[in-house]
Amino acid sequence: MYEFIKTVHIITIVLFVGTVFFRTFVLFKLGKYYPKEESMKIQKILGNEARKIVIISNTILILSGIYLFYKYHLDNSSLVLYLKVTLGLILALAFFIIPKFLEIINAKPKFRVIFHYLYFILLILVITFSQYI
Repeated sequence: MYEFIKTVHIITIVLFVGTVFFRTFVLFKLGKYYPKEESMKIQKILGNEARKIVIISNTILILSGIYLFYKYHLDNSSLVLYLKVTLGLILALAFFIIPKFLEIINAKPKFRVIFHYLYFILLILVITFSQYI
């Protein structure tokens, strides 16, 4: 059972990080090749489609992570594990509210790009932490 849940967990991580990677390193570059209005429209359409998939996979990611932690790692005293779990959970949950947050603060395009780079770096940090548990 452990191997199955861990495999599901890893697959959902790949979907999550891959989506953030695509948005950060591909979609934001469309402005170089298309007029601004067209670029924004494409980004919105593709972002909404990706979000539909990642909402489901992030829900599975969170549930599988909580299960793995409580079932197999609760008695582990590793600080790295607790940092990974805490940061990973914050980032996965943040995915659900980030678009609304950016809309509420009326974030400028440059801020959105910087925000996504930082978000991606934090995701990579969580993956790196997972290698030291």
